[in-house]
This record gives sequence, C-alpha cells and structure tokens, in this order.
Amino acid sequence: MKIALVRTPFIELRSGVPLGLVYLQKELKDAGHEVIIHDLNIDVARAQPFSCGEFSRNFTLPSEHKAYSYVLNQLGKYSKQILADKPDVVGFHVTYSTRDISIRLAKLLRKHNVRLIAGGPDTVHNAQKLIDKNIFDAVVCGYGEESICGALTEDGIIEKPLSKDKDYRPDFSGVDFKNYGGQFPILTTRGCPRSCTFCSQRLHYVQHSIESVIDQIQQSPPNCTIILNDSNININTKRTKKLLVEISKVIGKRKIHAFGFEIDKKFDEYFAELSKCNFSCIRLGIESGSPSLRDEIRKHKFTNQDAIDMVHKIASAGIDVWVQYIFCYPGETDNDKEQTVKLMHKMYTNKYPGRIRQLWYRFIVHHGTEQYFKDKYDIKMPTIRDWHTKRYNPKIVQNLAKVWKKRLPKNADIFL
Repeated sequence: MKIALVRTPFIELRSGVPLGLVYLQKELKDAGHEVIIHDLNIDVARAQPFSCGEFSRNFTLPSEHKAYSYVLNQLGKYSKQILADKPDVVGFHVTYSTRDISIRLAKLLRKHNVRLIAGGPDTVHNAQKLIDKNIFDAVVCGYGEESICGALTEDGIIEKPLSKDKDYRPDFSGVDFKNYGGQFPILTTRGCPRSCTFCSQRLHYVQHSIESVIDQIQQSPPNCTIILNDSNININTKRTKKLLVEISKVIGKRKIHAFGFEIDKKFDEYFAELSKCNFSCIRLGIESGSPSLRDEIRKHKFTNQDAIDMVHKIASAGIDVWVQYIFCYPGETDNDKEQTVKLMHKMYTNKYPGRIRQLWYRFIVHHGTEQYFKDKYDIKMPTIRDWHTKRYNPKIVQNLAKVWKKRLPKNADIFL
C-alpha cells in the first residue's frame, strides 16, 4: 500500500522532526509499504508576515489568531498535496493542539476514496470520541508500532502493547532536517513510571536501547541541537551513567537540550559523565517548594536541599538549568506558595550568573486528567484553561500572580 502520514498545525512555531511518524514509517516500510510524510506545520512556521508563536498555556492558538485563519484557507491546498501521491491510506498524528485542524482536513479527504486513520497522544484519552465522529476508519490508541499495520485493514479502536523483545527505531528517510531549525529530537525512553497527578502521561514506561539512541545521534546533522524530550531520562542511575558515557563518545560539537531530568539523590554518581556530553540546558520539574504539596501531587520523594544541590552542581558545570514550578495547583495554599518562594531565593545564586532560570507556570488541567480534578477538587471547566474551584478562578489566579511576582528573585518569573 501507499500510505501518507500527516502532522497538521499547530505543534509550535519551530517544531522538531515528527518523531512519532518516523517511528511508524519504520514499521510500515519493514512490512513492505510505501510511506510519504507530510509535516504541514512547516508551512505555517514559514508563512509571513505573521508569527504563530503566541501560544496560550494550554498549547493552542486562539481561533481568532491570523495564523489559524491562514491554515483554514490552506486546507484545500493541503488536501490536494496529500492526494497528489494517490495514497491508499492517510494517517493523522493527532494531539490536543492539532485535533481541530486534523478533523477538518480529514473531512475533506473523506470525500475521496482513501482510508483514514487517527493516532497520536490525543487518542489515549479521546479514541472513542474520534471513532464516533464517523470520519476515521480506525483509531490507533497508545503506542502505534504494533497497531499500525493492523489499522490498514481493521476498523475501530486498535491498541497493542509494544513488544518487550523488539528494539524500535525511527526511519528518518524523506525528512529534510533543514526544516527544523537545527533541532533533532530523540527519545531515550517513553511513558513514565511515576503517577504525578498533573500529568496526562498514562502510557507504560519503555526504555529504548542505548544503541538506538547513539545511532540516532550519529544520524543527526553535525551542528544541530539534540532535544532529549523524555518524561524521565535519569530515572535509572546505572542506565543513565552508561547512556551518558556512550553519548560523550559521539556527541562531537552537537549540543544537548534535555527536558526530562528529575531531582535525583544519586546525581553525583553520573555527574562527571554528564559534564562531558555538551549539555546546553537541562529542565528540572520541582513543582513546589512545599514537601506536603509535592506529596499531594504524588511527586517522587526528594528534599528542597536535594533540589538546590543538584541545580547548583549542574550550573557549576557551565550548563543552563531551567527549574519549573506549578503556580496555583488546586490544592495549593498561601503557605505552600511561601515555601516555593523561599526555595526560589535559596536556589538563586550569584556564583553562576545567568545559568539558573526559575519558571513558575500557571496550572492547567492537562487533557486526560479532567475527571481526576473534578472528583478531587470539584473543578469546573468551561475549558481546561479557565477552570474554577472555591479557592481559585482565572481572575483570582491573575491577581495572585501580580502579588507573588513582586516577591520573586530576579532569575524567576510567573507565566500565565
């Protein structure tokens, strides 16, 4: 079969390689199929004179934004572009922020004799609703590698776990890296073994082989920035140390920006290896300076001093550290905020000027966690952004931000 895999806008202005699609491309090609990847988000990122970098905290563009209007006017062109290759099947990578455009484009393609499949993060929480729209013939739920070939002929919701005996790897053929702003994403793991309440990640934890990670680094352009976009890169100390040793051998002049580190009491055991890997930035999720609130969030156990020690040591190696907190979690009290601000001031230091940045993000109800927050905190949600409880509502959060922002150290800010 000839299969078109499509990523629609809006991911972000400078989105990386469509990583989910290149993993599926490998499985489909291994099964003897022809694959064409259409990353339509590139078109929006290039379009001028507007910028589509004005995302709200729920990762979507407002419908009145001119970039959104631009995409609606281009849907006919996108449809013709996809159909020009005469595909038998069109598969959509659907996320919370791309769902609307994916459905609109799929409706246009539905008029032609092509089979339509939906997959991607949104299907984990929204599979039945997507099937009920009678647009997609099949919906691949969860990890797609073992399900995608079946979805070429089977209807309905298809969900198959990854094989424990298989080393899944991406196929980057047909991907022009010049389109991705020098950023090259790599997954060292998938899913997460943690159960933090604020996170929509509900897929089982999978470790990719270190060999596959190194192979991808070696395939990446020599002057790119490697983006490690895992939920947890350093969750296994022994594996983390081995991974970093191998990365240091092949990284060359490439830089690494890592999203998925967590506070780790055993950090010293692999710090020497970390400092050899050309990390330019590491993001750490602390969420709160209040241990009791971290317990409520079900964050893994660490002390505030553990966090300070790890952040300062990373900065001492010449690596930027972005420390992330959650502002106005539904159960957060003023005392919890006091403890967070106190931690921020202890985290601030003149020893490593410009290295440590502290980001206090307004809490949003991530897609897939709505029911938990309705049951636990009686949250009412016109949208996941504009939620209300007896303690908080959007206006109260905005007013609190003005008050607490005045008390932050100069390397910290609140983002609404």
